[in-house]
Amino acid sequence: MAIQSTLPAPKNQPSAAAAAIACATSTTGSSLSSAHISRPRACQKRNAVYAAVITATGARLRELASSGARSLLLVRIEERLDGYSVLWDGEGTSLATSELPAHLEVHGFLRKNGSPYSAVVHTHPTHLIALTQIESLARGDALNQLLWSMHPEVKVFLPEGVGFAPYRCPGSSELAAATVEALRDHRLCLWEKHGCVCVGRDLTEAFDLIDTADKAAQIYLLCRGAGQEPQWTG
Repeated sequence: MAIQSTLPAPKNQPSAAAAAIACATSTTGSSLSSAHISRPRACQKRNAVYAAVITATGARLRELASSGARSLLLVRIEERLDGYSVLWDGEGTSLATSELPAHLEVHGFLRKNGSPYSAVVHTHPTHLIALTQIESLARGDALNQLLWSMHPEVKVFLPEGVGFAPYRCPGSSELAAATVEALRDHRLCLWEKHGCVCVGRDLTEAFDLIDTADKAAQIYLLCRGAGQEPQWTG
C-alpha cells in the first residue's frame, strides 16, 4: 500500500502512513478486507526519485489502523520505476507487497500520460471476483451492462465501465502489462479470478469506486441466490 509521501523525520512514522491508516479506518465494515494502495511522489526533483509508503507483504487492510508500523514501508522508487530501496521499515518488516511490480507499471503509465490520477488501490473484492467465475459475464459489454443495471451509482461514477485483465500469475510482469492496457480506457481493472486495480485522485476516491462496483455485483449475486433473475436495464 503506497500513498503520497515525503521523507520522514528520524525515528518517526512517516506522515503519509497516517493517511493510509485513515483510509483503512474509514473502510471498516466493507467487504474489502485487504488492499495494497500506492501514491508515490517526487521528493528530490534534481534526482527525480520518488518516495512512497507501501504495504508490506502479507499486510491486511483491516489490521492497518491498529498495526500501521508493522504493515507499512517507506521506499525510494527509482526514476525508471525499475527498482526500489527501503528507507524506513517500521518494526523491521523488509519485504514489500508482491504486487509492487504492477503498482510501478501503473504509476509509470499514469505519469507518462499526464494522468490526473496518482493513487492506485489493489484489493480482492469478493463479489466482483465471483462474477469472473461466470464465463458469460466475466468481461466486456455483458459485465458492464450487469453492473450498470444493478445500481445507478455505478453508471454515475463509472460511466466508462470496468476494464478486464485475463488471468495472469499474481505479481507477474504479464499481469502488470494487461492492467495498464485495461487502464487506458478505464479507472477500474478487474483481474480474472484474483481481484482488481483502481486509480483515483486520492485513496478514498479509488476505494469508493471499487466498493460501488462490488456492491452492484453483490446485489446481482443476492438476487440469483434467492432464485430470481435481476432486471437488466437497456
